[in-house]
Amino acid sequence: MMMKIQHIILSGVSVLLFSVISGCSNYLDVVPDNDIETIETTFEKREGAYSWFKTCYSMITMDISDIMTCPAYWGTDEVVADDYIRLNNPTVMPGIMIADGLQMAQSPYGNVWKSTKFYGGIRYCNLFLDHIDGVYNMQQKEKDLWKAEIQALKAQYYFELMRRYGPIILVPENIDAAASIEVMQQPRRPIDEVVKAIVDLCDLAIPKLPYYREQEQNHYAYFSKEGAAALKAMALLYAASPLFNGNKMMADMKNKQGERLFPEYDRNKWKTAAEAADEALKIAEEGGKELVQGSTVWPTSMLNTIRNIQQSCLDYDYANKEALLCVRHQRFTPPVFYHFRVPEEDQDYYDQFRIGGFGASMKMVEMFYTEHGLPLSEDKQWVASRYEKSRENDERYRNVVPLNEEVLSLHLRREPRFYADIAAHGTYWYKKTVGGGNEPLYCNCLQG
Repeated sequence: MMMKIQHIILSGVSVLLFSVISGCSNYLDVVPDNDIETIETTFEKREGAYSWFKTCYSMITMDISDIMTCPAYWGTDEVVADDYIRLNNPTVMPGIMIADGLQMAQSPYGNVWKSTKFYGGIRYCNLFLDHIDGVYNMQQKEKDLWKAEIQALKAQYYFELMRRYGPIILVPENIDAAASIEVMQQPRRPIDEVVKAIVDLCDLAIPKLPYYREQEQNHYAYFSKEGAAALKAMALLYAASPLFNGNKMMADMKNKQGERLFPEYDRNKWKTAAEAADEALKIAEEGGKELVQGSTVWPTSMLNTIRNIQQSCLDYDYANKEALLCVRHQRFTPPVFYHFRVPEEDQDYYDQFRIGGFGASMKMVEMFYTEHGLPLSEDKQWVASRYEKSRENDERYRNVVPLNEEVLSLHLRREPRFYADIAAHGTYWYKKTVGGGNEPLYCNCLQG
């Protein structure tokens, strides 16, 4: 009945509309061709290509730089968390769960093996590399630069997957979305193939990438020549390490095609890794990179060495002389977990709202060397017993530890890196105050 009524209505008005339709042949083109966006139309102009370029990076920055999301911050034995952190933040800080041995196969913490994460990023990189040459309002030099930056980025996606999962699926080119399940289900590739894919991409990118100092400001967070060379060296170092090189625990691991995924031990891989590291250092030096050193802001040589070490781990507006690749943090509130909590009357030094909750593990405290550059257990000239108290009277340590007062021996005569990184009971934390001066703050870390 309804279909018949509709037919009658349309028939009745068809005579009235005929002259209008015939006078405007495009009347029925409700959606003009120019409004249908496709991958090809996106890459017609530089603006669309640059938007796609940034999307390629968007799927990796959070998982490698965000202090909450990246398991590397909390999933190792470098720091331990208190009960407040454990009870209130485990779902948004997956590293804590991993460190506690609660990782699982069904719904893993820090999972990036999926289409919305790193494999999605690889797909976007492939599409970019396939289409960037078709952009009509770009110079070839700029196309080559962007292509090299994305090649290095794709290598990083592979590297980040490899360091988490070992043998991974390589995607030299995208699989058609309409392909069969059999084609979609690609096998993992042997570690040596994965490393070669990373190295090959870096080798393609390095010659066309600028040194960091030559980058345009809006490309500081993208790969430079130094960054790509360092990535290549890191991949080859992983390949040489016992983690992948002759790993006996994984000797029987094979893909669905029966190929062995972990190789026999090959000592020559260490030589290859060393050569890549030398090349990366050479490129960094040619680019003007150097160690942070020469500070004279603080009053003693020891304090200035400590300051150099602290400054080497920090960056303000991509200005760190040592950094080879910088990625801006995606959030800025989580450092409240990093710094120890202080009472309100000390707010001139630290925000009283800081939560605290993380501290260095005793394992890490004991791993720092002595003043002689030796592990604690190997330095026969160090203190007799690390868990007894003793006194420091050497002027070199003024404002580092209290002189001529009893301090736990574990905290005395340690290397400068110890004092740069550990706020230990009975030591000083030499910090710049809100007023601009510098002051040694005594660390009282006893309960209560």
